[in-house]
Parts: sequence; C-alpha cells; structure tokens
Amino acid sequence: MEGRCADDGGAAECTGGRIPPRTAWSVRAKGPGRTFLIVVVVLVVLWAIGRSFGGETSKQLAVVEDSDLGPRRIDYVGANLVRKDLVQENLAQADFTDANLSYADLSRAIITDADFTGADLSRVVMVRATGTGATFQNAQLDNATLTRARFDGVDFTNADLTASTLIGTNLERAVLIGATIERAVLDEAQLRGARLTNASLRRATLTRADLRGADLTNANLERASLVGADLTGANLDGAILIGVQLEDVVYDQSTTWPSGFDPATVAR
Repeated sequence: MEGRCADDGGAAECTGGRIPPRTAWSVRAKGPGRTFLIVVVVLVVLWAIGRSFGGETSKQLAVVEDSDLGPRRIDYVGANLVRKDLVQENLAQADFTDANLSYADLSRAIITDADFTGADLSRVVMVRATGTGATFQNAQLDNATLTRARFDGVDFTNADLTASTLIGTNLERAVLIGATIERAVLDEAQLRGARLTNASLRRATLTRADLRGADLTNANLERASLVGADLTGANLDGAILIGVQLEDVVYDQSTTWPSGFDPATVAR
C-alpha cells in the first residue's frame, strides 16, 4: 500500500508506507532562513577568493571605509613592500607610515597627500610621480630616483635624501627643514619658496636650480654647486658656504647672505 505523508510545518507524519529520507539537501529553507543561508555561502566563497590572492611576505591593501564618504585611504602601515611594482598606481591619501618600500617602483604613481612618515624608501624610483601634499617626515630616501616628480608642498622634514636624484623635480614650497640632502643632484629643480632651514646640502649639485625666495637659513652648503642657480630673494643668513660654487648665479638686493660674505668674490 502506498504510504501518505502530511507535513504540517514540523515533523512529517506518514502512514501505511515508508518515511521518505530527509537529508540536508532535501530540506528547503523558507523565508528569512533561506536568505541567511545564501548570505553565509556567498561570504564563505568571497573569503576563500580573498585568501587565494593573499601573500605571505606582503601586507594586503586594506581600504578604510567611511560610512558617509566611502573609501578614504589605503592602509599600508608597516607593510613589507620591498621591490613592489606600483607603477602608475593611484595611491592618493594612502598611509605608508613605517612601511618598507626600498627598491620599489612608483614611477608615474599618484601619491597625492599620501603619508610616508618614517618609511624606508631607499633606492625607490618615483620618476614623474605626482605627490603634491604628501608627507615624508623622517623617511629614508637615500639613493632614491625622483626625477621630474611633482612634489610641490611636500613635507620632507628631517628626511634623508643622501645621494638622491631630483633632476627637474618640482619642490616649490616644499618643507625640507633639517633634511639631509648631501651629494644629491637637484639640477634644474624647482625650489621656489622651499624651506631648507638647517638642511645639509654638502656637495649637492643645484645647477640652474630655481631657489627664488627659498629659506636656506643655517643650511650647510659646503662645496655645493649652485652654478647658474637663481637665488633672487633667497635667505642664506647663517648658511655655511665654504667652497661653494656660485658661477653665473643670479641674485639681487633682496638676497640675504651670511654676515661678512661677499658673493662677488665667488660668483665670477
């Protein structure tokens, strides 16, 4: 005799026959329960995909969300990004505090308002990068290549730029207070209105650099080359100018020199 089963929403009641087997796949979730099950499955799949793209030696990008403004910045704090290829990446407002970016390539990358405080950027390449308003306080940038990058208004306070290349780089209004820029090449760099107070530029090359209105108070320019540089309106009060090269340098009455220094005896 064929059995019949009645399902009243709870346990099934069957008479005169076999009880149909119930498995996990034969039970259909209804209403909110089904929706919850779908959400769980989707989340598990997304988690598995995320894990498959994770790296063991580098930290993944973490986007900090703002409920009203949407994605706000990329968090790379303390990340290991040695030799990372970030060419032409949009990293505006990214946080690279204390990250290791040595030998990384950020050529043509957008790093506007990004924070590199305390980061290791030794031998980094940032050719034609756009970093207006970025912060490099206490960052290590020795032997970096920053050719023709746009760094106007950037904060390099106490940064180490030893032996770096900044040919044609835009550093207008940049803050380089206490920065170490020794043996760096800044030929044709735009440093108009830059603040270089207490900076060390020993043996640096600033051929045809634009230093109009720059503040070089107490800067160390020992054996630096400023051949053809424009020092109109620059302040060099207290600067160390031992062995400095000033051939064809441009200056006027608004240029402030160290006490007792006569540029006419050097600029020939």
